[in-house]
Amino acid sequence: GDAHFLLGDYEEAIATFQRCLTRGPNFLAPHRTLAVIFNQLGRSEEAAAQIAEVLRISPRATVRSQEARIFFQDPDLCARYLDGLRQAGLPE
Repeated sequence: GDAHFLLGDYEEAIATFQRCLTRGPNFLAPHRTLAVIFNQLGRSEEAAAQIAEVLRISPRATVRSQEARIFFQDPDLCARYLDGLRQAGLPE
């Protein structure tokens, strides 16, 4: 899913992350990245639903707490990712 996300192949990333979540619905990372993808696609309700799942799994999750979990080396990509979480509704 991350590879498709990084390549900008959002539909395949969505499909991959959704398959992942059928096996592990409490795995935080797919929900987080789906929120970013849905936000980038203008699918705000779906982005908000993914943020709700992030907060269900990790009630204290914030943009700041998630920053430490993001592995992207490119600072611009990391900033855009965090901004996507913020726009999707994750608290600071």
